[in-house]
Order: sequence, then structure tokens, then C-alpha cells
Amino acid sequence: MSDSDLGTSPPSLVFDAEYSDRVDKIVGEHYPEASRKRLAQLFAERLVRVDGKKVKKGHMVQPGQRIALDRAPISDDEMRAVPESGPLQIVYEDEHLVALVKEPGMPTYPLKAAETGTLANAVVATYPECATIGKDPRESGFAHRLDADTSGLLILARTQECWLALRNAFASGNVQKSYLAVVEGRPIGKECEEELLQDGKRVRVDYAGLEAYTTWEELQRTDEYTLLSCQAHTGRMHQVRAHLSHCGSPIAGDKLYDGTEQEGLDGHFLHGSELHLTHPITGEPLSLSAQLPEERAKWLATKGLRLPTASSADEN
Repeated sequence: MSDSDLGTSPPSLVFDAEYSDRVDKIVGEHYPEASRKRLAQLFAERLVRVDGKKVKKGHMVQPGQRIALDRAPISDDEMRAVPESGPLQIVYEDEHLVALVKEPGMPTYPLKAAETGTLANAVVATYPECATIGKDPRESGFAHRLDADTSGLLILARTQECWLALRNAFASGNVQKSYLAVVEGRPIGKECEEELLQDGKRVRVDYAGLEAYTTWEELQRTDEYTLLSCQAHTGRMHQVRAHLSHCGSPIAGDKLYDGTEQEGLDGHFLHGSELHLTHPITGEPLSLSAQLPEERAKWLATKGLRLPTASSADEN
């Protein structure tokens, strides 16, 4: 066994192909307990080699060729959020679900094994029953998620029955989602229904993509910025961010979608402000809201913008 065949892999992660087939299929049969998603992750991270050369998952392997992995596939149990004490901003709670507020800069749930510092870590420390709820082991009961830099409302389920019902409600458009956004300039029009296609770590407008529909209302504007109330009528990845950028006004601080880095603002200015839905178990209407984080409100004021009060909203 040569050093080039082994690389940095321990002998337990090295084996010879016994027949001709795609390398991902052979690795999958060698690790039958690993999910397809975890196997795909190995190839996405370039952790599989054939005869010492890194290969993609569609690579054809011949009998006798040596396959080496830099690490074993991660199990679903390893991807579950580990409990980590932390404060939770609870907006609503009952025996079926919890609604809470995520601060900007905090991931919703882990993206890798044993990751800490996410909202899910604090959730499973307080609600241990959530650790196994969901389809993906990372979800920890969350029925949806927000990007790390996006603050605002999130709903999680405390039972699998409630999680399934919440997911169906989001997927069918029966949850009304409102966001506050500060954009550069003034967007063209008041809506965007361009299809969105995932392209690496971002999405782009493409007719081959998924249907997406976003509307917005102008709350206030200056020469440089506009404060918007946005409604996401579908639930696509980065939907509000991509649609506003496409319409000529990227969200302030959103460098991924051509926004400009803002002094005093950590990340982009997008806040999940309201959720309106029918309680999936009791059938009662739920209207939830989350205040803008204090540091975001202060940054807003430095740009000559402010949130409308109830009286000013009535005047409009």
C-alpha cells in the first residue's frame, strides 16, 4: 500500500473496489448506514480519492482501484445540535410549539457536526424534546430558518406532529411572513416574481429556477436608503435578498447580493418582523411580532430613518 494511495487516511478508511461502478455508489455500499446527504457531503468537500487522486461522485472506478476517505461519513446523530445554555427571546409558547427571536449574526442551526453557538444549541438545552424533531437531524424542531445575518421570528415544534403541520403550512403558503429591510436607493416597482435558481452559495434569477414572489411597501426613504416592509409569498432561499437586488436596490450590507458594506452595521439589514398563521393543532389564529434588535434600530436612526409608529401608520 503506497503513501499516495493512503494519503492522510487511516487504513480503516481505505478499501479496494471489487467491481466497476460509480465511486459514490461503491462508497455508499461500503457505508450502508450513511445517508445519501452525508455521502454527498464527502464528495462536495473533496474528501474521496481513487488511487491517490481526488474525485467527484460520478467518477467511474475499476476493479482493484484503491478508494480512500479522509474521514468517515458523519452520522445523523452526530449532526444533531448539542445542548448549550443561552438566552432565548420567547414570543409565544405552548405544549405544541415555541416562537422566538433570532439575533443577527447567529445561525439558526448547526451546519457541521458538534457546532455550537447556534440558536438550536440553546433551544435543545431548554427544550430537549426538540433535539429529534424534524426531517433533517440538524433542524431541532425548527419549521423554517433565517440566514445567519437576518434577525427575527422563528417557529419551532415540540412534537413531530406539529412539525409536519407547520412545514405543510409554510410549503402551502398559509403562513404570512413580513420582513423589514433597508435597501440602497429605491427599488423598481413594488413586487418581483422572477424564478430563482440556486448557484453555489447564492441564488440568481433564472427561468429554469423555482417560482418565487415577493412584494414590498415603502415605509420611509432618504436620498440614499429606503426602509421597506416586505412580504415573502413563497419560501425560496435568499428570496427577499435576491429579488430586491434584481430590482436595483440590494439590502444594505448584503455583499453577497451586491450590497455595500455599511459602517456600524454587522451583516445585512433584514429582519423577520411578523408571522401570521393558524395554530396547527388548536386551530386558533396566531399573530406574532418581533421588535427590531436595539443595535439595528440605532443604525437605522443614523441614516435618518425610523420605524413608523401606530399613529403615523394610521395617518397613511
